[in-house]
Amino acid sequence: MWNFLFSFRGRASRADIWKFTIACTALVLCLRLIFKASPDADVFARAQEILSQGPIVDRLILIFALLVSCLITLAGLAVTTRRLHDREKSAWWLIPFWALPQLNSRLVPGGLFAHTSHRWFEHPVTLIGLGLGFWAFLELFCFAGSIGENDYGRDPLPRPVINPFSEEQTQ
Repeated sequence: MWNFLFSFRGRASRADIWKFTIACTALVLCLRLIFKASPDADVFARAQEILSQGPIVDRLILIFALLVSCLITLAGLAVTTRRLHDREKSAWWLIPFWALPQLNSRLVPGGLFAHTSHRWFEHPVTLIGLGLGFWAFLELFCFAGSIGENDYGRDPLPRPVINPFSEEQTQ
C-alpha cells in the first residue's frame, strides 16, 4: 500500500488512478462531515485566529486537516506521475495538468462565473484552465496506457503477448 500511494517509480493503470480518486473523494467527504459536526463550523475560515488563540480541539482539527491534505496531495502526485509514466509521459506533464490549473484558480477565483472587475485576461485564462483540465482527464482517466514494457517499467496490466510466428500465447 505504501508503494502504491507514495512511490513515484513505475506505472499505474487507469483502474489504479480511478480507485485512488474514488477513495480520496470518499475520505474527504467523510472528513468534511466530521468537521461540520465540530461545535465551531467556521474552523477553517478562521485558521489564523484559531492557531494563535483558539481552543485546543480546534487546533488539533486544523493540524489533522493539514496533515491529511499534505498526504493526499503527495499521494496524488505519486499516483498521477505513475499514470503519466503508463502513458509514456514524464512527470513534467504535472505542470500543465496540476500546476497551471491551480495557478488559474488563484488568478481568477470563481472562474467564468466570477463577479470581478472583468480584467481582460480572466476569461481566456479560465478557458485555458478548463481545456487543460479536460485534457488531463482524458489523458489520465480515459486513454489506455502503452502495451508492454516502456522506459518507466513493466506494464501494470497482465496482458498476453501474442507471437504471430508461434501457436502459443505467453505471459
